[in-house]
Amino acid sequence: MTVTDRHGTAAPAGTATLSSTDAVVAPGGRASTVLRIDRARLAARPGLHTAVVTARTAGGAVVSRTPVTFHVEPRSHDLTLTAVPLPGAPADADVLAFGVVVNLDDPSLFAEYVGVQPGEPVVLRVPAGRYSVLASLWDLGPESTRMGLTGDPEVVIGADTALVFDGAAARPVTASVDGVDTVPVTVGITYEQTGRRGLGWSDFAFAWGADAARGSVFAVPMTGPGVGTFSVHAAYGLTAPGDAPSPYLYDLIRPLGSGIPADPHYRVDGAEQARLARIDQRFHLLDIPGTHVSHKRYGFSPTGAYIAETILDNLPAQRTDYVTPGFAWLDEAFYPVGEAGFDMVTQEAQRTYAAGSRQSLVWVRQPMRTDWYDDPAVSYSGCRPSAPFRTRGMLHVELMDLTDQHQRYGCFPIGDESTSSLTLHRDGRLVGERRAPFGEFEIPQAAAEYRLRYDLDLSAVLPVSTRVTTAWTFRSAGPSGTGRAPLPLFALDYALPLDAANHPTAGTSVFTVRQAHGVPVQDVTAFRVWASLDDGATWQAVPVRQQDAASFAARLPVPAAGQAVSLRVKAEGAAGSGIDQTVIRAYRAG
Repeated sequence: MTVTDRHGTAAPAGTATLSSTDAVVAPGGRASTVLRIDRARLAARPGLHTAVVTARTAGGAVVSRTPVTFHVEPRSHDLTLTAVPLPGAPADADVLAFGVVVNLDDPSLFAEYVGVQPGEPVVLRVPAGRYSVLASLWDLGPESTRMGLTGDPEVVIGADTALVFDGAAARPVTASVDGVDTVPVTVGITYEQTGRRGLGWSDFAFAWGADAARGSVFAVPMTGPGVGTFSVHAAYGLTAPGDAPSPYLYDLIRPLGSGIPADPHYRVDGAEQARLARIDQRFHLLDIPGTHVSHKRYGFSPTGAYIAETILDNLPAQRTDYVTPGFAWLDEAFYPVGEAGFDMVTQEAQRTYAAGSRQSLVWVRQPMRTDWYDDPAVSYSGCRPSAPFRTRGMLHVELMDLTDQHQRYGCFPIGDESTSSLTLHRDGRLVGERRAPFGEFEIPQAAAEYRLRYDLDLSAVLPVSTRVTTAWTFRSAGPSGTGRAPLPLFALDYALPLDAANHPTAGTSVFTVRQAHGVPVQDVTAFRVWASLDDGATWQAVPVRQQDAASFAARLPVPAAGQAVSLRVKAEGAAGSGIDQTVIRAYRAG
C-alpha cells in the first residue's frame, strides 16, 4: 500500500493501515479489508491524497490495484460575505455582487465564485491563509445598469472573518480632457490578478452609451497584495456633447498600477494630450440603399486581456481619434450588405501606436473586392483567416469574399444569393475546384507554375462589386518534411478619389501592389489598368505612372451621373507572381 499527496510525495509511515493484510478468496468469492487513515499524521500537509491498495498472489503477481482518494481539511474558518449597494442605487434595483474568493498561495486549495445580495450573507468555509476577495457589484434598475469593483485583493484569514462588498464606499470612475468638452460613451475598470502559482483571474465594471454618460461605473479604493501580481486599468471613450456626429474621439487607457486610488478621476492635462497618438479616420458609406457605417475599437492590457471597447454608430465622414500610446488596439467597422439582416465587419489586427504619432485609417472605401490575409500582427478574433500556405503535398487557401483594404478580414458570409468558384491550375492543368472561398488541394512537391482563380457573383446581393474575378499566378515548390511554406501572392490596394458616399470626385487614383510575408520581395515589372463604363462589355486602357516600387497613379475616366465604373488591374513580378483582378461596377457616380 502507498499513500501520496497530489504532488506525488509519499505520506509519513503509519498514515494508512489495513485491518488485515492477507485473505483467502475462493473462486468467484469475495474478501474485504478496512483501510484506516490517520489524518493527524497529515495535519501539516492538508489537501488531496490518494492511497493505492495492491493485492497480489502468494507468488507476487498483481491481482488488483484499488485507489482511494481522500481529503485532509486544513485549519479552516468561516468567511462571511455581505453586500451593500452602490451610492444612489434605485430602491427598486436588483443588486447582486458577483464575487471571487481565491487562495493567493495556492489557488488549487480554494477558488470559488459566489453571488451575494444585500441582506443575505453568504458563509464560506475556507482554509486559513491569504485570499483575494473581490466582486463586481451590479445594480440593475429600470432605467440603467451600474457596476462597481469592490472588495480586497489580499485578506489574511486566521480566524472567522467578515467582509463587506461595500458599494457605499465606491467612487465614480470618470475622466476629463483639459480644454475639450467631452462626454463619456464608454467607461470601464478592470483588474487582473495572479497568486503565488497557477492561473490568474480578472473582473471588471463597464458601462456604455447612456449608462456611461450617467456615471455608472464605480470602484472602491484598494491596494495591491504582497504576493502574486495585481494590475488595474481604467478605460474611457470620450466624445463631443450633443446628438450630432462627434468630430473627435478620445480612446484612453489609464494604468493604475497595483491598486485603485481614493479618487479614480483621470484628468488628461496638456502634457498628457501631447503624448496621445492621433488617428485621422475617414468613414465611407457603401453605395447601397439604407446604408450606414459604425466603428468599434478594442483595447488590450500588456498581458493581452480585453480592457477597453468603444462603439459608435453615428459617424461623421471624418473624425480625429486620440488614443493612449503603448497599448494594443484593434479597430473594425461594420456596414450592411444587401438584405441579409446583419452587418458585415471589416477588421484589422492589433496595432500599437507611438506617443505623439499620427496615422490615418480609411474604412469601407470602394471597390469591395476579394483578397487574402497574412498579417503577422496579433489578433484574437475567431474571424481571422489563416494565411495561404502549402506543404509538400497540399495547398491551403482562405479568401475573403469582400474586403475594403488589404490585411483586413470579415466575419460574416455574404449569403446564399451569391455564387462563387475557386479553381487551382498547376502547369496549365486543373488540380481542383471548390464552390467556396477556401479549400485544400493535393499537389506534388516539385516546383511548378500555379494559377489560383476565384470568381464571385454578387449581382443578386449588391448594386456594386456585382462580379469580382481575381487570378493569382505564382511559382512554388513544396518544403521538405512536415514543414509549410507561404505562397508568393500579390494583392492590390485601391485609393480612389471617392467622397464619403463612395461617389467619384476629381483627383488621381493610386494603386498599390502588396506582397506576402515570408517570401522574397519581387520587383513589379508590369502594371496595367483598364476601365469600363458599360459593365465590362468594352474596356479602355488607362495610362499609369509609377510613383515608387509598389505604387502606381492613374486618372480614371469620368462617368456620367448614375453611371458605374468597372476596373481591371493587372500586376506582374520578376519572380513569376502576378495578380489580375476585375471588379464590375467598382463604384458609381452620384
